[in-house]
Amino acid sequence: MLKIIFFLLFFQLLLPALSINDTIINTKVQSYIVTPGEQLTIKAERCLDLEKREDHYLFKTDRDAVIHCDNREIRIIVKKSKVAKEKVLHYPVGSYPKPLKKLDAYEAPLYFLSVPNSKEKRPLSKHFDAKDFLCKQPSSYPKYLVVQTSLINLLEEMLDELYRRKIPVKNFVIMSGYRTPLYNRRIGSSKHSRHMYGDAADIYVDDNHDGIFDDLDGDGKTTDKDTKYLADLAEYVQNKLYIKGGIGIYKRTANHPRFLHVDTRGYKARWGHTHF
Repeated sequence: MLKIIFFLLFFQLLLPALSINDTIINTKVQSYIVTPGEQLTIKAERCLDLEKREDHYLFKTDRDAVIHCDNREIRIIVKKSKVAKEKVLHYPVGSYPKPLKKLDAYEAPLYFLSVPNSKEKRPLSKHFDAKDFLCKQPSSYPKYLVVQTSLINLLEEMLDELYRRKIPVKNFVIMSGYRTPLYNRRIGSSKHSRHMYGDAADIYVDDNHDGIFDDLDGDGKTTDKDTKYLADLAEYVQNKLYIKGGIGIYKRTANHPRFLHVDTRGYKARWGHTHF
């Protein structure tokens, strides 16, 4: 019996992970966000009703859909709201800067995801809803944002890794998710901040809701070491998922708690008060 169990576990390890457009999808991620007509390359053992090409499946849609791959259900969410004259309908966005070093990752987004109202949920994964990443600029609903699945996947994998290390964090506080260029300039952030492109989040852990970064390293205190612990964990997860992205450590100030910046920009970037 033990030999059979060992064989089954070993066989599971050999199975390829489900990935969409080279993003390995955490099992807690329930959706994949696309632009209209975007070509998806899906690698999985089996996808129902999808066209197969050698070692992968292809899928393309102009409307929301559901795909079934490897006994999982993934909702394909299509960004349908288009920007025009620096606005998405009534919602002011502002102008995006010219792409940094002509990189594709810094191309201005044309389509935005809508959040109809404050009550309706648009779940993206087990722990995160589209509302969690809305820009903080004042506006009436519906509101609009850009958020990338690669970011949701990274955050879910970080939560899973904390659990594996016997640090069961309930969720991250998203202090800042998407920012419109208009809002980004207003707060004096970097000209090419990744927050404007939907793959960045400023996060901290505050399960006890006291407004202070929780103790993660187990020393009984909340210090800069806890932010450093989360930064090291983020680096481990990025490497595990073959993600090239940014990690930045920020100190506590009178205006905000300690927090960590993470993103999936496509190249490695590190900054902060503590070297890691």
